[in-house]
Amino acid sequence: MKRLKGLLIKCPICGNGLNIRDSQRPSACLTQASVYCADCHLKGVINAELSQIQLAEFHSVADNHQWQQDEEIKKRLLKKSAITKNR
Repeated sequence: MKRLKGLLIKCPICGNGLNIRDSQRPSACLTQASVYCADCHLKGVINAELSQIQLAEFHSVADNHQWQQDEEIKKRLLKKSAITKNR
């Protein structure tokens, strides 16, 4: 049983994994695969499409920028050192 780059697609009739006979890539975001089930003889076409694409944008920050996490970490460290001193 072949997988579409690690993706296991199950037969809607018997639940076993579908085999890929061949596949094509008509566009950068679409792959079409002819599939069949060896157990129940189902044949069909799977359309795998990448949609709702989002790209991250990088924005540089000033060298002296204080991240929110930095303040939370600093508070935890101060709290730990205060507990250690009181022992």
